[in-house]
Amino acid sequence: MDSKLTGLIKFFEDIDNVTIDKGVFGKKLGPDETIFFPCYLDALDPGISKLVSDRIIDTSCWLCDAGAGDYRFVALTTGKYKIPTIGIEYNPILVEIGKDCILKLKQKSIIENIPIIIAQGDFTKDDVYIKYGIPFEDIKTFFSFKTNQEGIADKIAGQSPTGTVFLFYTTVKEAQKFNGLNFERTVNLPYPQFPDTYTYLHVYQK
Repeated sequence: MDSKLTGLIKFFEDIDNVTIDKGVFGKKLGPDETIFFPCYLDALDPGISKLVSDRIIDTSCWLCDAGAGDYRFVALTTGKYKIPTIGIEYNPILVEIGKDCILKLKQKSIIENIPIIIAQGDFTKDDVYIKYGIPFEDIKTFFSFKTNQEGIADKIAGQSPTGTVFLFYTTVKEAQKFNGLNFERTVNLPYPQFPDTYTYLHVYQK
């Protein structure tokens, strides 16, 4: 296993072991009562690796994690794949947790000198992209895990240039339809700990 990935998995496993009982994992957070469940990097990484290898994900262009949670997917894209990434999260508690995680991963040299933006706001609104200096139309790849996938898909369909990629990660095998986006493929991803249990990375393109 790649040393960066090993370091990321260990880092977030240690966090999860604490936060299951004492922190944010599975808890209602803030006035909007966000319930946070993270994606699992060891399950998701083979799908990202495949899409990078197939040049579906352009590692030289900006990627957006729409609904970044504690920013562990941002840590994966910047730490292992060196993709410039903006993570947008609405819940301010999770944003602060994400800032702390990214800072510690930089201190451990798991994340190196890659552009990262930790953004707080609504990823369906233009103002958050303007605020952080990244035009929405400049983002080549978008990722969503259980976070208003319809909203970001509609925005991509309406504003993004042709060729923009949308990745929807889910436990549902059947690919959801999004108006204005073409379904390209599904990458089946078993959990390493439970090889008979699958998650799915659905790939769309404008």
